[in-house]
Amino acid sequence: MSRFANRVMGAIEWVYPWTDYFLYSGWKIEQHITRSEFRLKSPEGTVLAQGRLAKCQKAFRDFQRAGRVGRQPKNLVLMVHGMGRLSSLFQRMSRRLADNGVASELYRYPCPGRSLDVQSRRLRTFLDGLTDVDEISFVTQSYGALVVRAALAHDDAWRARIRLGRMVMIVPPNQGSWFADQAHKAKPLKKIVNQDGWSLTAEAAAEIPIPPLPFAIIAGGSRGGRGYLPMLPGDNDGLLKVEETWLDGTADYTVINTVHFLSAANKDTLEATTNFLLYGTFTRALPERTPISV
Repeated sequence: MSRFANRVMGAIEWVYPWTDYFLYSGWKIEQHITRSEFRLKSPEGTVLAQGRLAKCQKAFRDFQRAGRVGRQPKNLVLMVHGMGRLSSLFQRMSRRLADNGVASELYRYPCPGRSLDVQSRRLRTFLDGLTDVDEISFVTQSYGALVVRAALAHDDAWRARIRLGRMVMIVPPNQGSWFADQAHKAKPLKKIVNQDGWSLTAEAAAEIPIPPLPFAIIAGGSRGGRGYLPMLPGDNDGLLKVEETWLDGTADYTVINTVHFLSAANKDTLEATTNFLLYGTFTRALPERTPISV
């Protein structure tokens, strides 16, 4: 994809008014965030039905009966992007996981003007609608980690039938964000930040429970002490300080040489993520473990 196309797609996704509602073997039903409208999309992204939920569900069942829908992977990795990020940044991750026999899907949701509570409730609805899945793992980028953490804080019905696998958080603001703290202190910005749910302050982040599954963290930085953004004290990825990614209880932790917005496509990220999902460690040379079934 060209640089211009990436910019266009970024602008489109930033205001993307649809959130994933249902998933089965790559087929999706999306829900519009302001209208009572749904649409069915094929794994290739083609819209095949649009309107009421019942209409889209019926269309999906018709395609399923016609043999157009493949088998749902029993073990699934759900990739959750950050605020307004390009879904194309996860394409390399998806291919790398597929090459290692791991099935993955990207969960898409609209970002601006939506609180963390709203985002987590939408994800919980999506997870509750999953069928024929035995185990689910997560790979998150940036703000997506907080969305998943907030969703997993609830003991919803799907937890009784779907096992939790593992989770990799890529450049997560687990300790909040220095920029959010500064915006929160500025009276002209405080109301806007709070309304948009972008108040990723240290105080707000501390209220989100630690996820109830084995997790690992990938931080970004220059590994030279100064970081990519000199105004941020210490090593940083241009948006988050390395120390802001930390969360107690992590099973593994590493800092890779990357900027925040390209972190999910970094080759070191791909390798570390794949290793942790399969073996529970970023480095396969560590104590031998039995890979999870995929």
